[in-house]
Amino acid sequence: SETNHTIHFLGVEHIVANVEKKLEELHFPPTQKRQIIDDIFGGPRTVSSGSLCESKSNEEFDNKVSEMKERWEEIEKKYTRNTPPKFVKYFSQHKEEKIRNSMTQYVRKRAGVDGVYGQNPIEWQHFLSKGEINDVVKDSGQTYHSVSLPVALDALKGRALRLYTDSVKALHGEGPFRV
Repeated sequence: SETNHTIHFLGVEHIVANVEKKLEELHFPPTQKRQIIDDIFGGPRTVSSGSLCESKSNEEFDNKVSEMKERWEEIEKKYTRNTPPKFVKYFSQHKEEKIRNSMTQYVRKRAGVDGVYGQNPIEWQHFLSKGEINDVVKDSGQTYHSVSLPVALDALKGRALRLYTDSVKALHGEGPFRV
């Protein structure tokens, strides 16, 4: 008998932000940080074999990740003071399986989502809300994690008012959007 399985996609924005944060914590220089991000998710500095997320099979993913881990360790040894290198261990423990099972091209294709996929609306709103709060409090050194509830609500109120104003303007043929 065939069992139905649900395929859960991860939000690319969240995973990229997590990996970038880890690379910053480990003091990777910007160019090397960008190389690793592009190796994983794709971009202008992606190696010739393509990013991990572009993998078309488990075997291809395994080959790429093995090759990339060696290169990442060399990058970390050359450009940071981390002894022993820490990024590959972090990636193996916290991101590799998630990316393999929820972000690769072959998983998206199996789910019937060909090409670029989007975030689900609730997760996307959550991501935007955190960004909005962070933008409001960035000069104070706080983030959405540590800000008080009134400050967070003011930031979100500002966003809601901006969206409402844009909607009303669109009805009248003004502003950045058209109906």
